[in-house]
Amino acid sequence: MVCTEACNEGTIAKVDEQVLLVLATSFAAFSAAINTFSLVFKMDEPAYWCVRDDTNRTLLCRPGAPDCAAHRCHVPVANGTHGTCVEWTYDRSVYASTVVTDFDLVCGRTALRSFTVSLAMLSGLAGAFVFGLMGDRYGRARACAVSTLLFALVAPLVAAATDLATFLVATSVSGFAHVGMYICFFTLCMESIAERRRAIAGIFWVLPWALGIMATALVRLLLGSSRMATLSLTTAWLWLAMAVVYYGISFDSAQLAADAYLAMCLAGLVELPKCTIGAGFGVIYVYIEETMPTEVRSAALGMSTMAEALGGALSPHVAYGLGALHWLVPSVTFGVLAVSAGVLVLLVMPETAGQPLPTTVAELLGDPVTGGQLGCWMSQHLE
Repeated sequence: MVCTEACNEGTIAKVDEQVLLVLATSFAAFSAAINTFSLVFKMDEPAYWCVRDDTNRTLLCRPGAPDCAAHRCHVPVANGTHGTCVEWTYDRSVYASTVVTDFDLVCGRTALRSFTVSLAMLSGLAGAFVFGLMGDRYGRARACAVSTLLFALVAPLVAAATDLATFLVATSVSGFAHVGMYICFFTLCMESIAERRRAIAGIFWVLPWALGIMATALVRLLLGSSRMATLSLTTAWLWLAMAVVYYGISFDSAQLAADAYLAMCLAGLVELPKCTIGAGFGVIYVYIEETMPTEVRSAALGMSTMAEALGGALSPHVAYGLGALHWLVPSVTFGVLAVSAGVLVLLVMPETAGQPLPTTVAELLGDPVTGGQLGCWMSQHLE
């Protein structure tokens, strides 16, 4: 059968519809990632100290302050006995509030932190089972609709909860619903995609999960500290820009000349800028370890490598897609990205040579009590 022009247009339309389907349904992966990993920040335990014990004594000192013996759970009383703390104050330098600070999940109530996270995970397990059966019995679309509606109704209650019981119920139901959304929308999408495109569609469908993790961290940073957000966003941009340039130059080198011999010669010349970008990768791995504090160092490296992976995924589109417009466009794009990364390093990033590794976010942000030299630089340059 010879495909006419109309047939080709119909095929392209179907491909466009399938791409749109992948994009539309993959929001479930994006929202599921946010709902899951936001627990990392919601349940974080900041530094805290006692301000009132069960004998109604008021304690007004802060850890690290001169002549202050701050206590957390038990306060020394006369004759070697200890009073029990009943009211605390919290370090707000990183988080304005968390579940721990809102509901005092400290000292004798710390087990409730683990219980809350475990309950959310078990609720997701139940959601996978229930919505899986619902999708098979009543149809994928109905299961998708029910899980989405339930999630939309309950998710705002997580943020609005004023007591621990309400928070536990809302967190459990939202976990139950978001897992249902994930499996139902994924199944619906895979069953609607042509078989020869199903593998690649499945790969692209789960990419928003990584984007959701990154979005969770960035939004949390923006809400928590503008200086920390600036540093984190800049670091992510450096990784993404270097990945686009490094991999993009490789993809673009084959298009530098029509003659195979000349193309190979130019590809050799291309290795020169790639050497500098490669050296940049070698430096930035060490640099991020020296810049980020111990308590978030692994998360920062994880976010950076995700940015690198995103840059690698974008690089062929820059090389091939923009190259179709004009052979010079990819090279200009790579140059702009590389220059922007260098300018940001000069304007935003601190000098870490000879500085001790920061331990806490407070040190990095220049806390007046615990901040170190790197933190002082941050407070002076990133305000």
